[in-house]
Amino acid sequence: MISLISQMLTISFSGDDSPQMHSKYIRLACQLISLVNSLDLDSQSEPKSKIISLIKQIISVSNSVSGPGPECELVSLVTKMISIISSTYFDLKQSEPELISLTAQIFSILLAMDQRSELLTLLSQLGRLVQTEELKITNNQQVPLTEETDVFDGYTEVTNWESELILYIISQMVSLIRGEDMCLELATDLTGYVTQLIPLIKSLNLDSNPESEQEPKITSLIRQIISLRNTYVSGPESQLVSLVTRIISIISSTDLDPTESQWRLTSVTYKTCRILNEMKDSNSEMASLINQIHDLVDADERRKPESRLISRITQLMSLTNSWSYTSDRDSKIISLIIRIIDLVKSMDLDSKTKPKSKLMSLITQTISVYNSMDLDSQPKPLRKLISLVSHCLHNVRPTDSDSDSDGNYVSHVEDSLNHEPELELISLIHQIGSLVISMNPKWKKLISFCPIFEVSLNHGKFQVSQELTCRSNRLYYIPMKWDCLQVNWNLLKLPGENDFTHFRCRGCNGENHKGYEQAPVDVKHPLHPKHSLQLVSSQPSSVRTRECYCCDEDLAHIFYCCLACNYAMNVACVKKPSVLYRDYTRWHEHKLALFPRLQASSLTCNLCALADSSSPIYMCPPCDFVVHQRCTGLPRVIRISRHLHRISFTYSFDQGDLCCSVCRRKIDNDYGGYSCIKDGCSYAAHSRCATQRNVWDGIELEGKPEEVEEEVVEPFVTISHGIIQHFSHPQHHLKLDENTSKDYDEDKLCQACIMPIYFGNFYSCVQCDYILHDECASFPRKMHHPIHPHLLTLVNSDGVINVRKKCSACPWMCTTGFFYECSKEDFQLHVQCANVSEPLVHESHMHPLFLTTKPEEWRVCSACKESDCTVTNETFNSIECDFALCFRCATLPQKLRYKHDKHTLTLSYGEETSTMPSWCEICERNINPQERFYMCDEYCCVTLHIECMLGVALYIKPGSSWISFNNKKMYALANNHHMSRPLCFICKERCPHKIVFKYDEVIFCSQKCRGKYRY
Repeated sequence: MISLISQMLTISFSGDDSPQMHSKYIRLACQLISLVNSLDLDSQSEPKSKIISLIKQIISVSNSVSGPGPECELVSLVTKMISIISSTYFDLKQSEPELISLTAQIFSILLAMDQRSELLTLLSQLGRLVQTEELKITNNQQVPLTEETDVFDGYTEVTNWESELILYIISQMVSLIRGEDMCLELATDLTGYVTQLIPLIKSLNLDSNPESEQEPKITSLIRQIISLRNTYVSGPESQLVSLVTRIISIISSTDLDPTESQWRLTSVTYKTCRILNEMKDSNSEMASLINQIHDLVDADERRKPESRLISRITQLMSLTNSWSYTSDRDSKIISLIIRIIDLVKSMDLDSKTKPKSKLMSLITQTISVYNSMDLDSQPKPLRKLISLVSHCLHNVRPTDSDSDSDGNYVSHVEDSLNHEPELELISLIHQIGSLVISMNPKWKKLISFCPIFEVSLNHGKFQVSQELTCRSNRLYYIPMKWDCLQVNWNLLKLPGENDFTHFRCRGCNGENHKGYEQAPVDVKHPLHPKHSLQLVSSQPSSVRTRECYCCDEDLAHIFYCCLACNYAMNVACVKKPSVLYRDYTRWHEHKLALFPRLQASSLTCNLCALADSSSPIYMCPPCDFVVHQRCTGLPRVIRISRHLHRISFTYSFDQGDLCCSVCRRKIDNDYGGYSCIKDGCSYAAHSRCATQRNVWDGIELEGKPEEVEEEVVEPFVTISHGIIQHFSHPQHHLKLDENTSKDYDEDKLCQACIMPIYFGNFYSCVQCDYILHDECASFPRKMHHPIHPHLLTLVNSDGVINVRKKCSACPWMCTTGFFYECSKEDFQLHVQCANVSEPLVHESHMHPLFLTTKPEEWRVCSACKESDCTVTNETFNSIECDFALCFRCATLPQKLRYKHDKHTLTLSYGEETSTMPSWCEICERNINPQERFYMCDEYCCVTLHIECMLGVALYIKPGSSWISFNNKKMYALANNHHMSRPLCFICKERCPHKIVFKYDEVIFCSQKCRGKYRY
């Protein structure tokens, strides 16, 4: 959000009034509106950031605006703009002219608004806050080695947007009066700038102390001038102060007639300009400061064209990165080329008065070569490319047979780059691109990574996927010269470093960059003396990784590995010298010695009770004390998701048969672990189990006071017997319905779990069709769940959301109904998933099931035979056998009702021995008796596939929508099983389920078919 608002402000103050800038501004506005719509701004909880808080205030003030006036008109225009963008049939190309017109009107009203307006004050605060936050981000941005970062990420000049606008307005005023005799007509033209300038200067809060040396020069000069306002009692300086005071008074006045106000402002502006002209030759301090502003404007005008040119070429080179393809990349490239050409045309390249930079010399040379070219004699691809750009530049579609549409742009570029011999124009363009990229200060002292192999992790072991050579990662249709440009580099940063330290060229894997220091591809390390460690990279598509042998952190994308021993270390750990002796006084009173890895597998760690060599081992031979290096970081006191109380580390346990309450395995009483601090509570856990990242939040609580339990907020208030007011439906009361003999209606859904009311009591609204299961109405507002270490809060969605959230435990989406979410992380659970826990006694298996899955485990569900890719990968597991049950299967209703059967249907788990053929009542296809299906409890012989009964997208309410792929809305629509059921665009069959999906004006029977759609 900070980035979007900052980019919009930059465009607003750039002075670039081109159609391309208007289009870009509108696209940013669309993204911002979608993002704001996705925020839970109706929540009564404390906002997570100042920006969210300000946005909520702005919306609140906007909603309270009434009566005629600029505020009301502004709110009306913004509302109309939001309505257009949020429309179901929104088309950017068709709506762009209207949006540009609305934007222009909004800017006009903002400039005319009373500076005392609360709404304008909040908007100004938002702008200043965005600038401040962006500055913090730029100064403090840390990128770990595990991330691959594009060369140009974060490489933007940070400016104070208000000061930038002030400088721009002053420069426009200076250019207007420069070389002209002052007259009333000219003063009239200046008043528009004056009415913009004064409020901006007031918004700078110049009476406060300067922020720091980072304060823009223009702000500093204005601050100094204002500080002198009471210094002069006579002369032009005193007159200037008086006139400016009158200007401020006129602009701030609400009593004057607009015509009279404009006349007075023009008159005072005219006098002010004359006084400023008289002060040119004055020796006063104020005159000196004003002249410095003139010099600053002149310097800014000289600097900006080349600076903007560098910025645009940088953007162009980044877009042409062959690894960063987006659907609109080609149109963006064309747009940037046109903007670069327009900017170059506006520059004084023929000036002899000042020396040209190397960049401008190359630009001049390129123009000269282009002007001397005989276009008809050029190779066909280059000729087509030039023709395309030329026509786009003049806003005319190509009509001749030698020109193509934008769709062939990439092929023209590829063919031009591949032409032999290399074209002079292409060579110069390459030099310009290389020069601009090399201006980036990040390149100093970078070290080149040239990994030998690409590896993948299979069943816990690394295997070679391919040998990396100069051409193994290249796109063959791009010449090496271009493929090795820095835009194809990954910049990497070692932990603890402020700047990038290493890079990897994806074009040549380092073979063409011998001028840079290269990281060794083979190293000998004392922690693994048997074999050399080789520099490798993991597959880009790999989502599984291992922990580093040394630091216990996840392995980065590039690391050192011994494939024979399956031993791996992060680069930062390899660079560190091995420590042969350590003092771990927290755990042992004597100095500990590093023990060789080859013999370490026979030693059991006193702290974790494991005998493995996955981490360096230190020991005290006299005391027979053994500890893994990773275990020395174990916390003393923690709170985990599996227990209500705090637990603390103990070196050993009292005698007795203890079982770990996380993994459900036996605890060895002679070794360390965790036990509950409460008297009488026997909770215990292994050290490693208690500190798994899916169990512990990573916070050490030793020495910290116990948390104050939050007051329990009930989900509803009882009004009278059987009448409640529920937090999710505060506008009406709900009445308990105990008449279970009512006819079943599958279209009436509980608004919490988005399932029909099959059985039992339920609450229904006395004024509308809002209903809740009795059980769902009682869901707690806050809860702890075993698979997440933080407190979860119950929230409800009305089915119109702007983000695509997926349940962290099952594959279904959180679009409608109630779900629990974490305020600290991107974690959410359907209420069905949140209310199933361990031990789980399930009809599908004879043993009780427990949540024993480790973070790195991916288990296949024994019921559906699938391994769902969820955030947690948690399954309920038997400790007696290998049975595992995923959350999707664990939450399927065991009993339900079918509208064409008066009896209850029960979920069968394929244990029936009947050989009689069965078919599904809905789809009329065969049912495999060895698989799960729903069947009638009586003798009706009704059988149904699970998918036919429940659908292929659970917990989604008809009528809901969300932002899906490509920033377009996905709609879930009711499918009432009529003869007019729509055809799926992909599978060409009638949509059989209760819900169909509409995306890009196309109907799909399932999200699986939607995933096959190519637009």
